[in-house]
Parts: sequence; structure tokens; C-alpha cells
Amino acid sequence: MVSGRWKIVIAGRQISSQRTITLTVGQPQTTWVTKATPTVVVGYTSTAKAQSN
Repeated sequence: MVSGRWKIVIAGRQISSQRTITLTVGQPQTTWVTKATPTVVVGYTSTAKAQSN
């Protein structure tokens, strides 16, 4: 993902909307945890929440 101004456009038959947002992207921090049991393998991914300045 890249920091900057982004435009989101939603268009349909009966409605359309346009929004401009500004994103400030930092270093991604993802934690991977995999737990295996005799019958089930579960994967879990967690990404840190964005912080406002």
C-alpha cells in the first residue's frame, strides 16, 4: 500500500458516490500463529490497528 490521496468511486444503477481519502502508511506488522491438533489446523493472522496522530 502507498501513502497519499486516494479517490474511492462507487457507481451503480440507482446510486453513485465518490470520496477522497488520505492514507498514511507505515511499516506493516503482521503476526502469524498456526495451531495444529490431531484433527484441526487453525491459521490466525493479526495486523496492528492504525494509530491516529
